[in-house]
Amino acid sequence: MARIAAAAGAAAAALIALAIALGYFGEAIILELEARAMSPAAAHAIAGVAGLVLIGLIGGVLKLLFSRRRQVTVTTTVPVNPTADAAAQLGGLVAQQLMTNARQHPYGAAGAALAAGLAVGAIPELRDLLKGVVKH
Repeated sequence: MARIAAAAGAAAAALIALAIALGYFGEAIILELEARAMSPAAAHAIAGVAGLVLIGLIGGVLKLLFSRRRQVTVTTTVPVNPTADAAAQLGGLVAQQLMTNARQHPYGAAGAALAAGLAVGAIPELRDLLKGVVKH
């Protein structure tokens, strides 16, 4: 928990430092434009447009980074027998439904995972059974 708090604090400090640095950069642009015989109003307008373009670029990059969702692909295999094939298809449908529900209700999925973890931790027989399944 302390690591998460430290990381959040460091991220907040980095964002504040970035905002200050961008402010100084904007002022430097304004001073450079004024030194090139441009009126202060025009220099501020150009610096403002440059800032808006920068914000748009950052927003576009963030949208690209966070909007990509991985699609679940289902591969088919040659059925060994019809019962196994039907069970595999049913299991695939149940897994897709569970993933859809988990994405729609992330807090419920986290609660269910916590409850399952507590059950496995509290019942030694269930824990031993799962250890045996994972080892084989």
